[in-house]
Amino acid sequence: MVQMAGEAVVARIVAKVDGMLCSFEDALPQLMFFEKKKQASASWNTTLDIGADFKIPITGKIKVRDVTLPTWKKSYSGDPSAVITKEVSYHLYDEKQTAVPEDEVIDGYFYGTTLVPVSDEDMKMAYKSKSPRSMSVLGFTEAKHVPHWIRAGNQVLVVTARDNDDAAAVALSALIQALVEMDMVAITRRVYSQNLNPRLGVLFPEITKDHECLLWIQLPFIQDVERLTFPSLQPRIDNLKQEEKDAIDSLIDAMDLSHVKGEDDDDEEEEDILDPTTVLNPQIQHFYNVLTHRALNPGGKLPEPAPHILKILEVPEKVCEARDKVAATLKKLFPTQAPVASKRPQNVFDVDEDKKDGSEKRVKVDDSLSASDLIQHQVTQVTTASPVKDFMALLRGEAPNFNDICRQMGDVILQLLDSLAGASSGPVAAAMLDKVLECLTTFRHESQSIDPATYNRFLTSRFKDVVISLSLKDLWDRVKEGNLGLITVEENGRSSLSKEEASTFLQLDQGTQEAPPPVQDAGDEMEDLLDGL
Repeated sequence: MVQMAGEAVVARIVAKVDGMLCSFEDALPQLMFFEKKKQASASWNTTLDIGADFKIPITGKIKVRDVTLPTWKKSYSGDPSAVITKEVSYHLYDEKQTAVPEDEVIDGYFYGTTLVPVSDEDMKMAYKSKSPRSMSVLGFTEAKHVPHWIRAGNQVLVVTARDNDDAAAVALSALIQALVEMDMVAITRRVYSQNLNPRLGVLFPEITKDHECLLWIQLPFIQDVERLTFPSLQPRIDNLKQEEKDAIDSLIDAMDLSHVKGEDDDDEEEEDILDPTTVLNPQIQHFYNVLTHRALNPGGKLPEPAPHILKILEVPEKVCEARDKVAATLKKLFPTQAPVASKRPQNVFDVDEDKKDGSEKRVKVDDSLSASDLIQHQVTQVTTASPVKDFMALLRGEAPNFNDICRQMGDVILQLLDSLAGASSGPVAAAMLDKVLECLTTFRHESQSIDPATYNRFLTSRFKDVVISLSLKDLWDRVKEGNLGLITVEENGRSSLSKEEASTFLQLDQGTQEAPPPVQDAGDEMEDLLDGL
């Protein structure tokens, strides 16, 4: 009776504090993780402006945002009560590190490789938004026009109607219902507070059984978006057998995390064990573990991540079991082998040990190098003297601009074509022809692996027209024999040209080029005048 009475008292206490009852085995693992005290997000009150006359009072609260670690810039472990002050000094970049007075220093920003100084007067003229705190709708668009990859920012804002404002709640509810029914979103301009620059964002409607609201997510400007191009996978997918496609589908199904449950799969209300909203950040957990260890053991060695932290992002056992069942089939259908790394000498003075005859270490010198190669000047552009060497040297340089280097190579090839057209038949013309073909071969080989559109654009827009205008049919025949035509999609998935289009391009139709009118001398012009009389 006493035990039952005690349990009843504990149950009432737990109910009063909104707690839970659990065993020590369940409670101890929960105490191993650090959880920051939850604080309610501050309310961001403003109006949602739709046009000049329609305004809805709203409140925004941060739902999701990046959590950063605390900074140590204002702390001193030797004396926690000490006042930390910053001292900034400026020095010249010379041997003596000459100090510069602060009043003689102004800000500067790099524009490419050029340093642009900006004075205080310039900063006063910089743009600053004078708009007050606001969120205005710029327009509406279909939800499919705002894909996942275009969503930026570091937070998600929940937008609801202002508390105790029934008119605002009705108006916002009507807007949310309309957006859901039409599958549309609102593009907005948000100013967090006065003197801060506006942000572009999108409002998504959200309706659940408990609430309805709008979710605001920041959108990037055009300067924030990186234009990346990737080769199409469709040609490779078309070459796969049905058996290989089924194996990949089986792997995806086996590693599907959306259906992974805990130990008791019969419980329909049980949450997924890899629900992102319940997974702790292992970096933060390890940080506070190390902080606790340092407080208890000053000067001691910092510990490695604890096993319970490493386990946070481990693959669930059920997923591993399902994955291993498919692994054997994948190994059979897609056999792989480790590549053999070729050991290449770094310079002519590299020392290598001859393992065959057991002799001592000897110096291996590249016979292809000459003294001029060791003292040659730095290449800054592609020249007609050694275009291939210049082209490859620029590509191997630091941060090469592939499009600009290819443009230089194209200009050199066109200059060589002019020289080839003016040269008479003989050794000079033959050498010039070989140089042009060598340039095309190198240009095509590098473009095939980097950007085939660059080479294809040069052939179609510049090279072929010059060949036709200069009547260089022999050169065009050598281009066809050397397979130096357009780069097709079979050679690189990033190309959009088929074999048929490349073959059609190689047909040199000179009939379309109009012949220049014959030049008449003075006698012919006089006869024409007399005939007219």
